[in-house]
Amino acid sequence: RMKLKDIKISKQLQIGLGIILGMVILLGIIAWSQANSMWQETKGLYDHPLTVRRAIEDLQVDVLSMHEWMTEFVLTENEQDWETYQQAINMLETDAKQQFTILYDRYLGPVSDVDNAHQAFVEWKAIRAETIRLVQEGNHEEALKRVRENGPGNKSTDKIMENIEVISDYAINRGDQFYQDAQSQRKNLVVQLWTLIGIILALTIGIRYLMIKGISAPLEELTGVTEQFQQGKLDARSQYTSANEFGILTAAFNNMADT
Repeated sequence: RMKLKDIKISKQLQIGLGIILGMVILLGIIAWSQANSMWQETKGLYDHPLTVRRAIEDLQVDVLSMHEWMTEFVLTENEQDWETYQQAINMLETDAKQQFTILYDRYLGPVSDVDNAHQAFVEWKAIRAETIRLVQEGNHEEALKRVRENGPGNKSTDKIMENIEVISDYAINRGDQFYQDAQSQRKNLVVQLWTLIGIILALTIGIRYLMIKGISAPLEELTGVTEQFQQGKLDARSQYTSANEFGILTAAFNNMADT
């Protein structure tokens, strides 16, 4: 059975440095993996909860602004203003549709949440069209009832905002979850890195001890025997036996002494 001291010094050095290098590479792989995982969490937080929240805020502004423009439309009797208000409402409606597209693409919650809000938005368009028709026919009093607090226009606005709030609450909670996951991964990364660094330090110290012991012990013995031989003790011989370079050197010295 081969002992550690029988392994050649060059091989011991290669093994020791190879182990340390392997642990350093492992440390790098773990650090890269965890950093990439944290990046994915950050990217997910931006691509989903944050993007959804921005879309929700824009959608809320669109809906409230459309409701205000509808109220202004009902209150005015100037046909030129009607056209201006309708253009403003149409622009806001176009932007709202874009926000719904973002919600359908990025929202991580149930699709039915977005469907409910979108359906309420679509239904509101028919209500607005009826209100506009009444205004254009001169029935301002009836049209005004539709945009007041208990009117169908105001109720539709409230319904849309309630459905949007459901989406908003889920996005906020999901954002908190992303943050908590990122914190957990950070803690795991710190623990793994410190553990691996500790293992590398322990291996380095252990390998250093074994290497020094494997080199200094035979050197000290051979040096001592050489000094004895030099001082005239011609029967001095080294008792160190090994298959490594020091064993070969010791055998060569003993053969020389014998000769």
